[in-house]
Amino acid sequence: MEKDEAGLKKIDRILNEIERDNRKKWIETISTILLSAATILSAWCVYEASQWNGEQYFRIEDENVADRARMQKEIASQQRLAAEATLFIQFVNAKTSGNDEFADFLMDRFPAHLKKATLAWKKLDPMNNPDAPVSPLHMKEYILPESADIEKYAEQAKEFKMQANQCDHHSDNYMLLSLILSMVLFFCGLSGVMDARTNQLILLSFAAIVFVITLYFIFRFPVII
Repeated sequence: MEKDEAGLKKIDRILNEIERDNRKKWIETISTILLSAATILSAWCVYEASQWNGEQYFRIEDENVADRARMQKEIASQQRLAAEATLFIQFVNAKTSGNDEFADFLMDRFPAHLKKATLAWKKLDPMNNPDAPVSPLHMKEYILPESADIEKYAEQAKEFKMQANQCDHHSDNYMLLSLILSMVLFFCGLSGVMDARTNQLILLSFAAIVFVITLYFIFRFPVII
């Protein structure tokens, strides 16, 4: 009888050991899967962060090109303004000195936008109308040809700057996800050194939750190859 009881206890110990081994293998399998997936996704996040950093560099370069073009147009517009102001002063001097022939000669050679502004200015009777602008250069009709380009390049630079900031934002987000995934690696590794199954399950559960949340954001973030 005693031999039978001893045999039964031995069998129970063996079954318990087998059950513990099976549970341990199951936990190790889950831990291995999480570790592998987190490692791959962490590498992917680092890759995406570097890609978005590179894209940010290109957008900054585009912004600089647009800014240089805008500055060139602004310099050209200032030079044109100075030249046309001088031309108009000569026209006024010719008119006031009674040299109408030379004044008409200059007027015929005014750039189209200056001639348009001058004709509109003359209609206001500036000699007798104190409310008239001091010169055609202050009329709304006087629009420098470079103005449209200046505005265009300014808008381009603004847009490129916004894109560069967005790229930087995406890069930071991916780096943050990479750091969060390192928590998954840490808790999975820590669960492997725990003896108590409850502690192992708690750590793996926390790691799995963090992994799922991170995976959700990875799918939501834009990707650049």
